Amino acid sequence: MPKSFIIKFQTDNIGIKTFMTKIKAYEKEIKIYGILNKINKLNTPKIFHAEIDSEKSNYIIIMEDLNSKGLFNIKKNEPLNIDILKLIVEYFAELHSIFFGKERQKNIEWLYDYNFANYMKDFTINNFDKKKQFFIFNNKKILNENLIKIIKNIKILDLFEKIEPSCDKNKSRTTLLHGDTQIGNLLINKKKDKIAMIDWQYINIGLGLKDIILFMGITFDEKSIKENDINELKYLYYNYLEKKGINYDKKLFEEDWKNLCLISLCNIISASAEENIGDDEEKKKKYGEYLSISEKRFITFLQKQNL
Repeated sequence: MPKSFIIKFQTDNIGIKTFMTKIKAYEKEIKIYGILNKINKLNTPKIFHAEIDSEKSNYIIIMEDLNSKGLFNIKKNEPLNIDILKLIVEYFAELHSIFFGKERQKNIEWLYDYNFANYMKDFTINNFDKKKQFFIFNNKKILNENLIKIIKNIKILDLFEKIEPSCDKNKSRTTLLHGDTQIGNLLINKKKDKIAMIDWQYINIGLGLKDIILFMGITFDEKSIKENDINELKYLYYNYLEKKGINYDKKLFEEDWKNLCLISLCNIISASAEENIGDDEEKKKKYGEYLSISEKRFITFLQKQNL
């Protein structure tokens, strides 16, 4: 046995636990680790034991401690220079290239049966129109006129029809998504040349750009983001896929980028600190603070672009 290991249990928060059961998050995480462990470049932790009681929504995973391999969480206030950001984008491009298109998805087809992307689609369609005016009011000091106009004119059903994942009938450009690409799920070594992602409960099948846009949109802040950085990272992703033999039409890529930027914004607008958390006031407060920061960063991210 190793000197250290990680033991992961289900949450004891009833609201979150109910939600995780609904989207089969525990089953998915256990199953996907068995697949990802075989892909060395992704550096996912090895699983020593995994068990789930679906009826009681309890599970346990005993996994490798990546700290023992020199991989550690990035500190919240640690600046992410362009070289680290490139490393992260290439990590996701590698993941997405492995599962890009229906022919490469034979061992993850089970994800279509309970795809988290479908849950997010339904949730956003049901909540966006109710919440967009409050979002505009709450962020009026930083929103420019162009983005306000875009938000007001979004027809949410039409937007989803254009993009994910039903628009891609043949699954020709869908892939495996991590689904929760926030900085807290990222580990990096001291040399800053090797990374890993953890917490794969929100995996889904969709368009890979969603992972990239979500990561960039909620990670960049006003001080660190530069207009050129967005395009540099965006086309780094495209070129990496191309080098891996992925045929992704450039015009379609640009359309997907724009539409997924808007869908990600709609997801954020639709979110609420009350959602799936139950009566835990401390968690509501922390999640509310996280949402507030994410809103402001995503607005900055979008307004640096010519949408």
